[in-house]
Amino acid sequence: MPALTEALPTLLKQFDDRTRHEAERLVDDDAVMGLELLEDEMMAEVRMDDRSAQVRWLRGDLGWHGETDIDDEEALENLALCTTLVAVQRRDARGTLPPPPVEEEDFEQLLTTQLGRALTPDEENYLSKLEKRYERARLTGKIFDQDMVRLHSRWAIQSVEPLALWPEAPKSLSEFWNYIALALADKGLAPPVFLRGMADLDGTREGLREWRHASTVPTWRKRIRDFMESRPDAGRVVIREPRRVEFRLLITVNDVKLQIRPADEDGATYGTVDSAQLDALRREHRDGLILASGPAELLLVSSLAQSGDDWNDSFRLEAEHHARWLSTLFQQPALEDSLVTLDDAPFHRVAAPLRWSSKLSEDGLTLTLQLETVEGEPAPLPLRILRGAQTLFLSADAIFRGPNWLHDESRIDTPVVMPLEALATPEGIAFMSAIDVAVPEAIQSRVRHEKLRVNITASCMAKAPYSGSAEFVTFKAEAVDEDGKVKERLRVSGWQPLDEKKNAEDGRDIICRDRCALRDAEELLNQLRRTWDIETDGWRVRMAKDFPDVFHGWATNLPEGVALESDERLQSILADPLIARVRIEATQTANIDWLDLKLVFDIDGVDLKPAEIRRLIAAKGEFVRLADGSWRRVKLELSEEQLQMLDSLGIDLDEHSGEAHRMHWRQLALEKAAEIVSPRAWAKIVERMEAAKLDERPPVPEGLNVTLRP
Repeated sequence: MPALTEALPTLLKQFDDRTRHEAERLVDDDAVMGLELLEDEMMAEVRMDDRSAQVRWLRGDLGWHGETDIDDEEALENLALCTTLVAVQRRDARGTLPPPPVEEEDFEQLLTTQLGRALTPDEENYLSKLEKRYERARLTGKIFDQDMVRLHSRWAIQSVEPLALWPEAPKSLSEFWNYIALALADKGLAPPVFLRGMADLDGTREGLREWRHASTVPTWRKRIRDFMESRPDAGRVVIREPRRVEFRLLITVNDVKLQIRPADEDGATYGTVDSAQLDALRREHRDGLILASGPAELLLVSSLAQSGDDWNDSFRLEAEHHARWLSTLFQQPALEDSLVTLDDAPFHRVAAPLRWSSKLSEDGLTLTLQLETVEGEPAPLPLRILRGAQTLFLSADAIFRGPNWLHDESRIDTPVVMPLEALATPEGIAFMSAIDVAVPEAIQSRVRHEKLRVNITASCMAKAPYSGSAEFVTFKAEAVDEDGKVKERLRVSGWQPLDEKKNAEDGRDIICRDRCALRDAEELLNQLRRTWDIETDGWRVRMAKDFPDVFHGWATNLPEGVALESDERLQSILADPLIARVRIEATQTANIDWLDLKLVFDIDGVDLKPAEIRRLIAAKGEFVRLADGSWRRVKLELSEEQLQMLDSLGIDLDEHSGEAHRMHWRQLALEKAAEIVSPRAWAKIVERMEAAKLDERPPVPEGLNVTLRP
């Protein structure tokens, strides 16, 4: 016997339980290939879910050691090494243990007899997985969650410990399936339909009744013992009645405090909740011992969510998350009476929003900004900024709506004094516009507005050798001014201005560029599932099957200020559909009264091969890729009357076999046939009609009487 089998227990101990269980799963799935076991060496290939690994175990002076060709992931390397050891262990077990007892009748044969048919490939695959798990359970006596999840995908993996499904290992596949089916039924999971009649659930449940009862006794004893040890007063019945309370928030410019009072006591006052009380309230609320009104419940739950480990009796409003939380509470009308000032009164909500007023200093170096009411009165300071969908400003006794303000400030204590040089930039001009402040005259004279447009260039890339059959389109975007001069380019990190040396401007001018088109263009390119291509310095989009339809819809709905320039192949997608006209060619057969008709489609303006025409017609208006790389689509120019006439002749426009339709000339003697039949063929039909004298009515012989059946 090779020495490796003797060292298996020691070698397997170096791997954790999770790795061993996953290795056993791989062995069950026949992932070990070409296992070769020698005296001092073992070699094999392990095919894991994502990759394959070559594994080799060697015996040296210090014992056995393993190596693989995986050098980038230690976990995968350990899994491959462990899997080969488990495979050797399984093979050794099969060679030393007696063969499994032969069942009275083969399980699969019993199954096919009951079904009255052969198994499908999917059913055979499931039965094979079941047999592999049975073989392992027979050898080890164990089964795990990892095994059950492969027999039913909705089985939950909850532990790495063996499952207790039987008192002793099953001795036949039928017995094993009874245990598995019962475990699935206990979990509310349905077994495969083809195996449902093979399980004796009632008999198996009855056979396990005493064993299951005995196995639950130690578990319940331990649970009861743990319960009594964790709660010294558990032996006494203590019933606590829920208490009715009310909550409110006492709010200042600096902080927010949660307050509580009993709801059933007349004249009771509010008291501030400290950190110890809040922990007690958290437990009481969890146990259902707090009864409160809807607004009070909302205040308690949201306060519990806001309080962290470092909470210290109040919510500080300099913390942005606390300020945003308070802003959301002020948006709730039901909480108006529960948010109070230091005077125990609700906050006065001012309807008219605040606005900024500005004043230039006498030396012209600074600009003073001050918040004012609609009446022109200065807003009461200090003000706390509460950001949200609507910016709110909190004073000692009032709440105002107002304009957005700098994000690094949370409180305004005095009028804001800003250096004029900081505003004399494009960003400064945009900032003053955002807060609705007039630009000082000293700066206004230097402002020059410039509207940018975006030019998007699209072109088909040459097929790269490494890309296989995939083809791509490159998109590049440039922002240009009114003179067509390029100012910015869109790259992987966003819009980037060109080198300032190449774009020198007058140092006194403040150029304010309208960038709406740039934002629109970036959003448009995001719709195309783009990726950055370093080699072309542009965005790359794969030509998937639906690319022509996606590109056509995208390119025909560009907003104002965004223009597209594409190469000839992409232009073919945007071109109008080709017009296809239908005519019928008639060929005289050996019999003068019969003609062979063939549909011919004429497409003006392009030179196409018959095969390409048939593909275009068959596409029914969808895009077709032609041999020259362009995309085309056609529109049939055929009236409703002509369609009805072709239908009456039994000619199908969707049939593009090119075969002739044999018809009698009388079938073509229709008024509208001349519109689609070629003139030369129609002349022959007219000539044949005249020769037949269709309008003659011969006399009816006397005495001729015909009775027609109904």
